Amino acid sequence: MNARRAAIAEVIDDDGGCVGLNGLIEMSHVLQRALEQQMQPFDLSATAQRILFHVYLASLPLTPTTLAHLLLQETQSISGLLTRLEQQGYVVRTAHPLDRRSVQVELTEQGTQVARLAVDTLIEAAADLSRSLGRTLVPCPTAFEPLKQTSITAAAMSLSLHQAALDQFWR
Repeated sequence: MNARRAAIAEVIDDDGGCVGLNGLIEMSHVLQRALEQQMQPFDLSATAQRILFHVYLASLPLTPTTLAHLLLQETQSISGLLTRLEQQGYVVRTAHPLDRRSVQVELTEQGTQVARLAVDTLIEAAADLSRSLGRTLVPCPTAFEPLKQTSITAAAMSLSLHQAALDQFWR
């Protein structure tokens, strides 16, 4: 049994089904570490990586406020990160076509390449986890949903704003 399987096997529920909180934390660490190693040359914080990831996967351009709600951050924190990402050449802010007071965040060609690398890294790391576990990882919504709601509330964020941002992201 390889080291990764040994570390993760300890946190799988007895029935081999849903992964508990410890399992989620451990898998998150494994995936984040793989991403950190691959993204190191690009000088991106974890939150900046998540911004690129969300903008890359979104079906429509996202506003800084929507990004803040998706990432459970304050809008002013996201604005500062967007400024840095703009300076690095990864994103541009463009005027919103319907609301002159708002801007949209879009990836540059360089940002698209970095985001694609990040997504590919996460997919590969998740596949490695699945192989090391000997089964495909599947979500367990009945266990995960209350945990997510509690986490959002504990972070002093609005569950409804987060859900609205998710709805906009996935439409």
